Parts: sequence; C-alpha cells; structure tokens
Amino acid sequence: MEEIPFQTLAGAVAGHAAREPDRAALADENGVVSYADLHKHVGILARHLLAGGLQKGDRVAILARKRPETVAAFVAATQAGGVAVTLDYTQQPHSLQATLRLVSPTFLILVEDEFAELAGSLRSVSTGTRFFSLPGLGSEAWRRLLPGAAVELPSPQPDDPAYLNLTSGSTGQPKAAAATHANIYWNSLAAIQALKLKAEDRHLTLFPIYGHPHEIFVRAFYLGGCAILADGVSPQKIARLCELHRPTTMMAATAIYQTISRSQHLRIEHLAGLRVAECGGMHLPSSVALAWCQQSGIELTPVWGSTETTGIVLAQTPGEERIPGSVGKPCPHYEVALVRDDGEGCDPGEHGELLVRGPAVVSHYLTGEQDASPDFRAGWFHTGDIFSRDADGRFFFSGRKSGMMKVVGLRVYPIELEEVIASHPAVAEVAVVGVSHPTRGEIPKAFVVVRDGFSADASGLRAFCEEHLAAYKVPREFVFSSSLPRTSGGKVIYAALNGVPPEDARRQSA
Repeated sequence: MEEIPFQTLAGAVAGHAAREPDRAALADENGVVSYADLHKHVGILARHLLAGGLQKGDRVAILARKRPETVAAFVAATQAGGVAVTLDYTQQPHSLQATLRLVSPTFLILVEDEFAELAGSLRSVSTGTRFFSLPGLGSEAWRRLLPGAAVELPSPQPDDPAYLNLTSGSTGQPKAAAATHANIYWNSLAAIQALKLKAEDRHLTLFPIYGHPHEIFVRAFYLGGCAILADGVSPQKIARLCELHRPTTMMAATAIYQTISRSQHLRIEHLAGLRVAECGGMHLPSSVALAWCQQSGIELTPVWGSTETTGIVLAQTPGEERIPGSVGKPCPHYEVALVRDDGEGCDPGEHGELLVRGPAVVSHYLTGEQDASPDFRAGWFHTGDIFSRDADGRFFFSGRKSGMMKVVGLRVYPIELEEVIASHPAVAEVAVVGVSHPTRGEIPKAFVVVRDGFSADASGLRAFCEEHLAAYKVPREFVFSSSLPRTSGGKVIYAALNGVPPEDARRQSA
C-alpha cells in the first residue's frame, strides 16, 4: 500500500471531497453522506464555532448518538483548532457533571432532542459553556449557521490536541488523555497497515461514539472509504446495516460478537464480503472466537489497545497463523516491552507488564502533568496490563496488574481461569475476581452466566476446573447471575461484580 502522508481529519475529508466528491464518506440506516457534503458541513460548523469565540485549544463537548451530524461536529471542532470531547450519554447526570468539570468545555453541542433534559442538568456546572443544538445535515437551519462575515479557518499542526480520549472508567475515575492530530494519524496508519485495510473498504464499527471515536471513521477517511454508523448494536440493527451497505470490515467488543453468535437475525448472507472481523476492547475467549468462526466462516481478528495509545497496539494480522489466545504482534509504528516487577525484561513465557511507546502514544493527561503520572515514565507508557510473549513474538493477555491475585503466595491471573470456565458447554459468560481470605491471602471467585437451555452448579464447575487447573487456582466460590455488569462499551465492570443484586444471583460455595 502506498504510504499515506500526514493529514488532519478535516484535511483528509477535504482531499477526498476535491478528488471524488460523490464518494460515500458516511452511511447509516437513512442513507449515505458524500465526502463533498461532509466537507461542506464541516466547514460551516467550524466557521460558526470560530465566529462564536472558539479559541485554539478550547474544548468542544458533543452530546449525541452515533450519527452523521456527530461526526461532522467532531471533525469541525478539530478543524477550528478546538479539542473535541464526546460525552457518554448513558452515564448518570452526576458523572457527566464531573466530566464537564474536568474538561471545562467552551461549547456543548447537542444533536438529539432526547438529550435536552440531560443537557439541562449539566448547565449548573457549566456556567462558562455555550450550549446549542445542531440541526440535521442538509437542513436550512444548518446553512444558517454560516457566519455573515468571512471567517478564515486555521491550520491545525500535528502536535495540537485534537480530542480528549476519556478512559472507560471501568477500574476507577476516568481520565482524559490528550490525543493530538499526530497521535491519531500514526495510530490510524498502524491499524491500516497491520489489518491490511483498503481504499474501497466499508467499515462497520460497533463501538460507541464516546469510546475511541476516531477509530469509527478516521481509518475510512484516510483511505477514502466509507464509515458505516451503527447507532445501537442489536442483531436486528446490524443485520439491517449489513443488508444496506455490505461492510468489508467490522470492529466490535467480545460481548457484541457473543450476542451476534447467539442470534438468529444475523445470517451468513449478511456477512458476504466481510474480510476483517476485528475484536478489541476486552479479552477474546477462545470459545467465543470458535463460536463466531463456526457461524460466520470468518476468523475473528483479536487486537489490543488503550486510551493512552490512541487505539490498537497489538493485532493479529490477517493471513498469519492463528494461535488460540494470542492478540498477535506489535503494529507498525509502536515499540513495546514486557518488564517484571524489578524492571528487568521478560523472557519468552514470563509474565510482565506491557510498556508502549511511539508517535501514537499520548504524552500526558488533561492536566499536562506528565511527570506526575506514574503511567508515563522515561518515555514509556506503563499500561498496567500483564502479558506473556512466546518465542515467535506473539503476545498473550493475562489480565490487569491490579486484578492479579496472590493465592498462597502464588500469582493467579483471572484470564486463565475465565478461559477454562468459559470452555464449559453450559457457560455463556464468566468473570473472575480475587477476594480476601484469612489463610490463603486471596482466593478466586467466579461470576457465571449460564447458557440458555443449560444448567450448572458450583460442584460441577469446580470439578471441571480441577481437570484443567492447578488446585490453588480453582475458584472456591461461584455466583450465578443472569448477566454481568458492563460499561456501555461492553467491558465487564470488575469493581462492581461483588455488587450483583442478591435477587439476581445465587451464591454457591464449593
């Protein structure tokens, strides 16, 4: 593939609008938006923001679902020299208020009327923020946003912040990583090269717009492809979008692939032409990968990345040999290392913390206090995730450093236990945490969702685990529930597992 030169998000859209104005940039259930139309609307909104007083580096919060207007608002904010922040509309008002206090936006753009009440609850903590509702693309109201006087658009530089990438908050209070235009470019280039993406690809991305928003559309914009916007992840909606737009690449979290695999709505004909099925955001159990492949005939492509790395760092390159449990090798333009607790490098087979550096890794959180954060040290981002590596350089995720258990002084990683329990035919989902024990230090505790039409009990699962695990790793307690607590992006909220409502769970010791 020909190397893609650096360009900003708005610059990529403008280039395709000039070369192929009618080419589809965005698609959803209502149709498509061409590069020419997207470029026009981005320019109008960017000038409106500047005329309204936006200064370089000001934050522009966006409260909206995954719609073409949302993407236009995101790109326009960056074109105007601002810093986009997509808000998680599924959060409670007090959580969103805390986010607004953190980011202090100059503007808050509201796209859907359904969020008007929620936006109203945010005004009390946003006295310096201008709220306004964004009309639909192509409407007369949008055209009226264009200032009466000419407004010159700035030229954002590579190291200018483009958006604040908020952490998911599944392990604590969210932080805002300042991703620059260069960070976005290098991560997108790495993904394009590692996954062998093409200019003609149509990208169906099932992550929420407030997750890693750039991964939803920037890969397509750099290549001149089309980003398919799925507002919701029900199998019926996904099937409809597949019928309309025939995606060639797909990105989703493990939980979404699990749901699709169990659904009767998405059939093999819906996936005709699908080349890459990318799975990230959380660990991919081997049982889920096998179930998906058996249903669709397409192998899942596991990836790993983080907020601070601006997206994927490790990936299984299409066409390479698949090793169960591996998330592949480092993507181009990233350098990684595995280190033990003493700071020394790990040998193949050893477990250690993953460190990452490269031009796509952010340099700091919103405060700018890079040296004050233990996550950024000596030029490396310390991920807090534990991996091992085989002799061929393939990486295997073991779990969060904070989730590692010490059982009778021995290390136990929840992922290993989850893989074993998930392979039981009666288990649909499982999550394992460590709990304190007076004599053993910690013991594993498993939260299990039983597959429809099956039954399971603690003694049976314990016997199954004893066949596959060392005795000290076998969970001493099983909690059966109808579901696991998850973030809106699909990640299990491990900190909330012990808060499963009693009426929704039955606890069994074994």
